[in-house]
Amino acid sequence: MDTVLFLRGINVGRGPRVAMADLRALLDRLGATRVRTVLNSGNARFDHVDPGSLERAVHDSLFQQIGARITCLTVPTATIAEIMATTPFAAADTAVLVAFVRSGGAFPTVRGTGAGPEPVAETHGVRQLHLLRGQLESDVATTWLRCPDLTTRTRATLARILAS
Repeated sequence: MDTVLFLRGINVGRGPRVAMADLRALLDRLGATRVRTVLNSGNARFDHVDPGSLERAVHDSLFQQIGARITCLTVPTATIAEIMATTPFAAADTAVLVAFVRSGGAFPTVRGTGAGPEPVAETHGVRQLHLLRGQLESDVATTWLRCPDLTTRTRATLARILAS
């Protein structure tokens, strides 16, 4: 099955570091084929017969290798394509943040500062946020960043993953 793997919070700020060559080698060892990484922020696309089991194996292997518990999410590439085919906002892909929640997780309740409503749409089991301000100025985006059950990508990044 053509699948995308998202690793949450790696290679950003003071977060844990994972070389993309090491991630490709790990996925190869775990039986994935046609492995390619996109950008340096923990995005991989590959084929595997059981992506769910691979998700846990990547999590466990990274913990053994770097000592950090990294949230790993696998999403069928077809689902990413469906998300990209649905454009809930008239905005550039760089201005729309897509949040994926891991199995068994939940989207957090957002308590804003009263700076005004932020447009959020739910499509295909994800939430999309039109960033009216930067990510760090957004109540929704900063709440999502603190939630260990989910990871986010811009629609521009998702487009690059689909093109890989």
